[in-house]
Amino acid sequence: MSTEPNPVRRPQLLTVIAIGALILMGVIVVGRYLLVVRTATPGATPTAVARATGAGQTPQGAGADLPTAGPTGATTTSAQAAKSLAPTASPKPGASPSLTPIIVTPRPPARDVFAAATQAAQATEEANVQGTPTATPPNMITATYTPKPLVITRTPTPGNEATAEYRALVATAAAATTGTPTPFPAWVTVGTETLTLTPKPTATPAATATTQPTSTPVPLLVPITPKPWPSPSPTPPSVLPSELPGKILFRSDRDGSERLYALDPTRGQLYSVTKAWPYAVAQARDARSPGGQYSAEVQMVTQVTATDPTTGLWTETQTTAQLFVRDNQFNVVRRLTTADGSSYDPAWSPAGDRIAFVSTLPGNDEIYTINPDGSDVQRLTSNTWEWDKHPSWSPDGKQIVFWSNREGRRRQLWVMDADGSNQRLLLESPSNDYDPIWVKNAK
Repeated sequence: MSTEPNPVRRPQLLTVIAIGALILMGVIVVGRYLLVVRTATPGATPTAVARATGAGQTPQGAGADLPTAGPTGATTTSAQAAKSLAPTASPKPGASPSLTPIIVTPRPPARDVFAAATQAAQATEEANVQGTPTATPPNMITATYTPKPLVITRTPTPGNEATAEYRALVATAAAATTGTPTPFPAWVTVGTETLTLTPKPTATPAATATTQPTSTPVPLLVPITPKPWPSPSPTPPSVLPSELPGKILFRSDRDGSERLYALDPTRGQLYSVTKAWPYAVAQARDARSPGGQYSAEVQMVTQVTATDPTTGLWTETQTTAQLFVRDNQFNVVRRLTTADGSSYDPAWSPAGDRIAFVSTLPGNDEIYTINPDGSDVQRLTSNTWEWDKHPSWSPDGKQIVFWSNREGRRRQLWVMDADGSNQRLLLESPSNDYDPIWVKNAK
């Protein structure tokens, strides 16, 4: 016999092997047709989805009949294939798969309401981003959380009614803002307040030795350190500087504030006076007679202007300033002016025969002259409302300087003859020049 293999049997062997492979794949060959056996229905939706995804198909639902494409002309459904198949034996129960246990530690509970709110916010954010957590697998074991014991002390009992009322108000406010307090967790232990009053021991006074104070002898004589006494203010000289006679001293605000100035009327030269005492000495001399025996001064006088005809009591009075002459040798005073208006600013003439002064008798301030005995009153100036004040005689007695606001409403220096004639502006100035004194002599 030939040892060559039968060429007809080789294709048959290949066919048997292919059929066996198809049977293992779930395909049964019947005649010229192929029967596709349906894969066992998965028990859970995740399994069906996994199988459908692995086969490149879109899952239609767990347990649904899925059309399966076979070779050409051999298309059928899984249901038809199931009817054509002979019943198969149930699989033998095998050993259950062993699961490795996984122990996880639980998240510790929140210590306070702020930590609980933070954890709740984190859980909400994770659910929004990752979805709701799935159930834990059967091999996961969650350990039991054993918190650390916490002992807190109880609030002391209020010492008085005011403290108790205050704590009640605080608790009410806390409940209105944060809600009613929740019970303490199981691991919190509230201590019991125990008040123990320990009496203070009475101190035993220690015996102290009494020491006699040592007397310090007082010296009989104690030296005194002399204190420096303040220097007395210098007395102004009674003699004027030799350069002042013939000049007119006056006040002015031409430099922004009141200061003393001097004017030489013969040359029109203006000077600034740096010391105030010459003006005070010249002003005092202006009110004295030549030789200084008499002085003209101003005193306030109250006169009765009306009386009650029945009772004779005063009903109206008037107080005015009047001129008096004082005898400095005998200290005798007599009244010089008797006019209804006020009289002031007296200036004695160098000859001693006339006294110039200011009176408000006409309704405004005007300049008058009078004899030292009160006779022969003469008015030198006459204005409507303007003021003429502070007259002062020239050294020769022929002129009188004064200030007036008759032009420009500013106080200006004017001069006139002794009889009131030839009145003229002495010093034109944009500032106020006033209170002139014509210096007569140095002594």
